Order: sequence, then C-alpha cells, then structure tokens
Amino acid sequence: MEPRWGHTERLAAALIARRDFADAVRHLNAAGILPMPLKGVLLQHIVYQDPADRLLSDADLLVPPGRFDDAVAALRAAGYRTWPEGRAAVCSKGPDAQLEVDLHRRLFSPGLYGLSATQLFARGRIDETLVQGVVVVPAPLDLYAHLVGNFAKGRHEASHAPQLRDFSAVASRFRLAPEPVARHLERHGLARAARYSLTIAHGAEDAFAGEVLRHLRPDRVG
Repeated sequence: MEPRWGHTERLAAALIARRDFADAVRHLNAAGILPMPLKGVLLQHIVYQDPADRLLSDADLLVPPGRFDDAVAALRAAGYRTWPEGRAAVCSKGPDAQLEVDLHRRLFSPGLYGLSATQLFARGRIDETLVQGVVVVPAPLDLYAHLVGNFAKGRHEASHAPQLRDFSAVASRFRLAPEPVARHLERHGLARAARYSLTIAHGAEDAFAGEVLRHLRPDRVG
C-alpha cells in the first residue's frame, strides 16, 4: 500500500528517486552499459505526466545480456553497496542515495515465460532524454507484457492498486490495440499469466484489459 502522503511529499520523494536512478545510470554508462529501466521507474518517466502519481520503493534496471557482472562491478567501483536478491538480481545503494537500485540479469526465472532480455533489447530504442544518461526503453508491447507477467509472478491481487493502474495507463499512453496485445502475449508464453492478471484488472474497471482477454485464443489445456 502506498503511503498516504500529500502531493508535495510524493513529488519530493519522486524527484529524489529520479536523482538516485539517474546517478546509477551514469555510472553504468561510464562502463559502456546501456541498461533498460523496468516497471515503476520507467512508468514514472514515460507514462505518468506527474511524477508524484507513481511512487517508487526501488528502481529496477535490466542489464544487457553478458554485461551483468560488469554492471555490478561498475556500481561497486562507484562506492555502491551491493547484496544478492535471488539468483538473477543484485540490490545496490549509492553512498549518498535514498533509493535502492536493483540490477536484473533476466526478466523472469528460466522456463516461466518466453519473454527474454535479448528480445527486449533487440526491440527497444535508445533514449538519451529520459535521464541524464543513456538507457534502452522497451517497446510498448513488451512493456505491457512485462507488467502482465510480473503481476502474475508476484501473485498480486485486487488490493494492489498501483500495479493495476499501470495496465490502463500504459495502454492509454501508447494507444495500444487489444488484438495485437493479445497476440504478443500468446507469442511469448504469457496467455495464462494474462488470464490471471487482466481478469483482476478488468474487475477493477479496466475496459482495455477486458478487451485483451476477449481476443485471447482458447487455452487447449484448460
């Protein structure tokens, strides 16, 4: 649940988070690494017009395949503390930062879904305006698909309002059409995750989620 802060407090927290996120990106860039922001930190920059609309507890960065160890080393060299988070991520925090930055080797556990980091970077676009640094921004369909998979993986529920709001915000921001979204989810092994995630979103009055569900092909297994 998000803290019940006023707009001023939420905006201040968002601006501090942006500063810490940008610092991490610059250190990675200095090592020749162009990371891909994920989830809340990305949505705060490219989807929500007001940064205060999307509070962050941390920032998630996907590292290009083959550069994970280099990314961890770059932050450590810059004075960041690091500690493991599972087998595919490392948490880090800068010497003067308030926000943790999580470096991810991959999107999901092997075999969970078919959406890979290699595919995301291949379809992404380089952006030099998002922060004072260079990142790779995922394609809109990949962004929506990752939200679907992450919601299902975390077994989020109707009480997770910020994550549910992200679905409709991304669909609206990029003017997505439901049928291409449904085909993209199916193509990358996310159809069942979508039936879980988007059913909850539709129950929270997300009409677009309902349309995506309607366009999913029947599940042959059940």
